Amino acid sequence: MDELLERALRDKARLRRKLAALPVEDKLVLVARMQRRKNDIRRSTGRDPTPQFEPCAVGVSDEAGLIDRAQEILEVLDTDR
Repeated sequence: MDELLERALRDKARLRRKLAALPVEDKLVLVARMQRRKNDIRRSTGRDPTPQFEPCAVGVSDEAGLIDRAQEILEVLDTDR
């Protein structure tokens, strides 16, 4: 069990370093995507959504572009081990 925990902590530290090294623009894309997911959950539970970045504010043209760009960023983070 200790080996599993150590691996999980190493992976978490590695991901945090990679996220910290991202350009600010990429971080904003990820934040905007998380805001949308959060608001989807809020709506599904009957609560009002909170303010969120518009896609153009983070350098993409529309909602689909935001989702695609966020996925690209996450895939790079996941594959760079």
